[in-house]
Amino acid sequence: MKVERVEDETGSHIEPPLDQKSSPLEKLRWHAAVLEADTGALIGIAQNEHGFGIGGDGWGVGPMTFDQCWTFINGYALGIRGESREGWKP
Repeated sequence: MKVERVEDETGSHIEPPLDQKSSPLEKLRWHAAVLEADTGALIGIAQNEHGFGIGGDGWGVGPMTFDQCWTFINGYALGIRGESREGWKP
């Protein structure tokens, strides 16, 4: 899934927006695509009978609930933004 941050006169927003009718897995993949659009970090999201998992280059975590996974992505994004401190503007 690909998304992009679109700048306009009032700030910015993500296109396409999150479709609330999407499955939990698709919502998490949308959230991961926002992370990639904003920071360049690429992560994968998977689901099995135990819950959701997140993985990147050489690391992975899980199983997690939907809420834990969403929160993890938020924290991961904040860590990347704090690390770079330049060039990122919401």
